[in-house]
Amino acid sequence: MFRGLLVVLTLGIGGAVALPAGDRPDANGLVSHSHRLVFLSHIPQARGIPHGTSLCVRTRTLRALGLPLWHRAAEYVLAERRCRTENFISLPRGLFATGQAEGIFPPALPTKPKLSLTSRAVGSWGAAVLLLAGLWAGRALPARARARRNNA
Repeated sequence: MFRGLLVVLTLGIGGAVALPAGDRPDANGLVSHSHRLVFLSHIPQARGIPHGTSLCVRTRTLRALGLPLWHRAAEYVLAERRCRTENFISLPRGLFATGQAEGIFPPALPTKPKLSLTSRAVGSWGAAVLLLAGLWAGRALPARARARRNNA
């Protein structure tokens, strides 16, 4: 039964939605969201599962002014070509857990995907840049005001 449901999801039938990768700017154009697929493992060849299907993690990044501010693991997905594609199919947590129990997905993976602290930090470097720029501006503005007072 599980394999049949997996086939339905893989083929995109029954409400599964394939979304294109890329940025999705907000109305003001300054903020955008982007996602990336990260390969985890191949899905074993089984009845009804297309050859070359992979288990991936979809990561989501919030950007402001082009700088990555927040980076997180959004969900497990199924994709082709070792996750080097623009289309994917979301894998609900319950179905993922069932697939783990049946040995289709690696049992060591958590039910909800997580990124390491290093991956989150590397994917969120823009927040540090904006913080440092804010600290520098906060120190530079009072210094300029003092210089103006002293020159006046």
